[in-house]
Amino acid sequence: MKKKYKGSSIQSQISLIKRAFEYALDYDYIAKNPFRHITTDRSDSKKIEALSVKDMNRFLDFCSKNNRCAHCYDMIYVLFWTGIRASELCGLTLDNIDMDNRTIKVEKQLQCINHSHVVIPTKTTSGERIIPMTDGVYECFKRILENRYIKGDIEPVCYDENGNEYEGFVFLATRSRKTIVRAHVEEYLCNCIKRFNDANTDHPIRKFEPHCCRHTFATNLQYLPPKTLQYILGHGNISTTMNNYVDVKPSDEQLAQINALANQLITN
Repeated sequence: MKKKYKGSSIQSQISLIKRAFEYALDYDYIAKNPFRHITTDRSDSKKIEALSVKDMNRFLDFCSKNNRCAHCYDMIYVLFWTGIRASELCGLTLDNIDMDNRTIKVEKQLQCINHSHVVIPTKTTSGERIIPMTDGVYECFKRILENRYIKGDIEPVCYDENGNEYEGFVFLATRSRKTIVRAHVEEYLCNCIKRFNDANTDHPIRKFEPHCCRHTFATNLQYLPPKTLQYILGHGNISTTMNNYVDVKPSDEQLAQINALANQLITN
């Protein structure tokens, strides 16, 4: 597994196996948990770093103007400015978007399981939440809903593990108009980054995955009340938000912010 997976991924599998043996131990199926003292080195697991505000804005500006990236712009903007997980974004249906109150209801995910797109619950119970729209996100959803179309007037349908039917998915594949999952979002994002770097060879940006957008949102919005930020991100524990998602701002941004705060206090 170490040839293929990161230490954190291996540790997740070990934890699952460990809990299964603990269950067997509790019900006297076994006398000892053979995985109790097994662990792995997670030092190779790098923390996802937020994109700087400058790079985020450069990238979004490019996507909005480039002919081959423009169709991805609204989706990428929503990822950066809502902190939503890619699988949650793919699971959004029309009834989750409240344009009157400018909110997004996150209540499910859409994932690929055994080559089928399956609706599953949010990662945790805390994952069920209502995210407020910024003005920019509101404008994105206006365009998304106005431009949304389906082939042959047939809505793509997906099912949950109990056979319940879901349709009206907000984000659909550009050509096929079928539902999309995280892998599609990653592909769209990767293509846009490549085109950006091809056009900006002197000042490229590093490659990043959709989850980096979530970290960038948390870092940019760290001045919200901590509990508010925790709720928007759907975390059950505030330490997850502050220790794993919020990065320290670059020194130039720190300087600007501390001066702005100092000047505000002086004038008051």
